Parts: sequence; C-alpha cells; structure tokens
Amino acid sequence: MKLSALGFGVLLLAGAIAATAQERDLDATYQNLKQAVEKKDADAVKKLAAETHEAASADTSDHAKEVDVYTEYALYATGVQAPPATTVDLLSTLEAQNPKSKYWDQGYARYFVALHQTGAGAKIPGIAEKALANVPDNTDVLRVLTEAAMAKNQTDKR
Repeated sequence: MKLSALGFGVLLLAGAIAATAQERDLDATYQNLKQAVEKKDADAVKKLAAETHEAASADTSDHAKEVDVYTEYALYATGVQAPPATTVDLLSTLEAQNPKSKYWDQGYARYFVALHQTGAGAKIPGIAEKALANVPDNTDVLRVLTEAAMAKNQTDKR
C-alpha cells in the first residue's frame, strides 16, 4: 500500500514538473515573439508565432488562450506593415492557423491588395470564397465575391 502511494506521489510530482516546464516554454516563446513583433522581424514572427501557437495549443489555461490570440495579432500586425510578399506570407499563415481570427475584420482588405501587388490577383476570388464560410459578414470578402459574380455575369452575356 505504501509503495503504491509513493508511486502515485512520484507520478503527481512528475506531472507538475512537466506542466511547469511547458508553461516556461510557452512564456519564453511568447516573450521572444513579442520582441520579434517590436523589431518588425517578419521571419522571426512567423517562426515564433508557430512555436508559440503550438505550445499554447497544448495548454488549456486562460493564459495560454490569451497567448494564442497574441500569435494571431503578431502575424496580423507584422503582416499589414510589411512589403506585399511578406504580407501575403504572414496573412496566409494566419489564415491557416485560424481562419476565424478576429483580425480578419481588417485583414482581408490588406491581404487582397498585397495579393494583387504580388501578381497573385487571380487567387483573390478563391480565397474570398473560402473565407466566406469563416467570416460571412466581412465586407471585403463580400465585395470581392460580388464583383467576381458581376464580372462573370457580364462575361456570360457576351
């Protein structure tokens, strides 16, 4: 009986140590991500946002949820201030991470402009169509889809 209680105690201690180490890793990547955002280092933001998102996803605490939302902010804020190719890269990363992110309220307009500027304008209607399921009230998405439908209608009439 004493041996099983001791074993159980060791398991509890090991779990607490692992949880503490996981929390330290989350906080370390979070701090590094914040520094990368301040420096506007897009490559570091992309890498650290992925690492921080992964660490936050493994934790169910409210703190981890807040940190995970910050990863979205980091991708968005850095992306909208970057050159068009970097904007496309960071915002497509955000789209893959969370297509329902609150940052899409303003993000799609910049994403569509950057796609156009990089010569990838033909992808915009497809991206807007996919986005509609996740952000059905987004005016930028709706505008793109309306314009695409009108253009198709004009082509069909010819």
